[in-house]
Amino acid sequence: MSITYYPNETTKKLMHVIEKQQTPDVLYSLFGTCNLTEGSLSAGVWCPKGWEVKRISLHFGSTTAKNYSVSIIHGVGIASGKNDRVWVKVDTVAAQPSVITEGFYTGATLATELTTALNACPFPTASKPFAVSYDPNDGLFTIAPNSGKAQLFTINTTAPVRRNSTASNLLGFTVDTLNAATLTSNTPVLGLGSKHIYLSESNSEKTDVLSTDLVAMTIDSMLLIEASYSEIDEQSLSSVSIDEQSLSSVSNEDIDMVSYEVVYRILDA
Repeated sequence: MSITYYPNETTKKLMHVIEKQQTPDVLYSLFGTCNLTEGSLSAGVWCPKGWEVKRISLHFGSTTAKNYSVSIIHGVGIASGKNDRVWVKVDTVAAQPSVITEGFYTGATLATELTTALNACPFPTASKPFAVSYDPNDGLFTIAPNSGKAQLFTINTTAPVRRNSTASNLLGFTVDTLNAATLTSNTPVLGLGSKHIYLSESNSEKTDVLSTDLVAMTIDSMLLIEASYSEIDEQSLSSVSIDEQSLSSVSNEDIDMVSYEVVYRILDA
């Protein structure tokens, strides 16, 4: 689980079990559409808490051959105020909290977002821009200022409140670093961005796809729905099988549309 709870932080763990039992289950739905002639569908669904997928449905406007898949992407989930802070110090100034925006990240996108967060801090001009990278082969993050040295603290003992680097362990920094020109995480964080497909079909002529398998998801999991025409050309798009009555009520845009809906439940409040 991405979120570590600290006794000296204001964010606490889950609600009491009795309070949880008294809270009614609520289902949530996410709906979207895509015109496949304008580009393939790639829709990610993520929740900043533990959640459970109850139903996934896809509707295609025609029987034209298409490819589709539903996958689980493993990465890092950042929840605002819970696991979004990293304390970094550079020469001549005190340590500053770099706050990562809430969202789901792969190794590469987390490195990009941390770069943005560090460059938004009031560090000296000479120290910026920072460069952050993630190596998928060894699972290590590297942080480097433009010039001079930097240091990452897992706990900033000089701060009166919110002194923990709540995101440092997600980056593989489990201990304070030395003051150096390049900071490299000491613990590998492997597999960020890896895709696990559990529902897919190629050259399918189906117009409706429905999955009611319960899929348990964590804050570090994103559901990815993808779809595209198997072969987009004039012949395939002009050979859509529809009857005369449908021709009067369905536009070409409707034929090329795919709609999707994900129904899910939040597991922890």
